[in-house]
Amino acid sequence: MTANSRPASVERSDAAEEPDGVAGPGVTDRARARQLGRSRPSGGESVRLSVNINRETREALREITERRSIPFTEAIRRAAAVYKLVEDEISKGHRIQIDDGVSVREIILLG
Repeated sequence: MTANSRPASVERSDAAEEPDGVAGPGVTDRARARQLGRSRPSGGESVRLSVNINRETREALREITERRSIPFTEAIRRAAAVYKLVEDEISKGHRIQIDDGVSVREIILLG
C-alpha cells in the first residue's frame, strides 16, 4: 500500500454498487437489507469488518459486482462461501477441476 492510498472497507457504499437508490454515505448493510425488503443481511447476524486489499483484489471485486449487479459485501460473502467449499472438498481428499470441454485443469491451493 502506498502513502497516498487508503484501506478499502468491506462496508463501503458506492451508488454504482447498489440497486435503485439503496446507497449513500453511511448506509449500513442492515439499512440496505431493510430497504430491499429483508429484515437483515443474508447469513444471519452481521459483523462489521474492515480489511486492506490491494488494487488487483479491489479490481477483481469491482468486476464481479458489476457483472452480477451485487454490492461489494455480497461479492465478499460469495467469495468466502466458494473458498470454504473448495477448502472443505480438498480436506476430504477431493479434487477441484475446471473442464472447458477441451481440457481439464485442476485447482491446487498452496500454503
